[in-house]
Amino acid sequence: MSEQVYNEKNQDYYKLIRKIFKWIILSIAMAIPIGIVVGLYNMILKAANSYRKEHEYLVYFLPIAGLIITFMYLITKRNAYSYSGENLLKSEVQSAAKNILFYMTFVVFIGSLLTTICGESAGKEGSAVAMGGALGDFIARKFKLSDDEQRTLVICGVGSAFGVIQYHILI
Repeated sequence: MSEQVYNEKNQDYYKLIRKIFKWIILSIAMAIPIGIVVGLYNMILKAANSYRKEHEYLVYFLPIAGLIITFMYLITKRNAYSYSGENLLKSEVQSAAKNILFYMTFVVFIGSLLTTICGESAGKEGSAVAMGGALGDFIARKFKLSDDEQRTLVICGVGSAFGVIQYHILI
């Protein structure tokens, strides 16, 4: 084996090792905040649900909560049919459009909280997945990752959030 071929193989191994360490660091940098945010989200929704059960009159405020949620989406220029939740995540993963805004995490959280406290049935998974995808996208932009790496991190954020919320449902 020539010296040049040997050096090229060593460089390939070093690139692979660097890539593995890069993704380990990115995974940790993403998993910790997503675990904390989605875990807190779940605990807050459980507390809101308990509070609502003790105060059944809150169901009469559901139309007002609906107006507030609609107003939040209008202000943030997000349309429930084309730019939020699952559709936004799908378009982000397919095209790396870089249009998941970090503050959408808060909008989704507040909308779920208002919905839950007023007695409406709202799935935790969809909101958690939207928050995980937004956080994954935010971290990808902070680390200035390529489009492919960004899509991978958004998918990882979605999976992380779904795993956290499912864990909390099981316990």
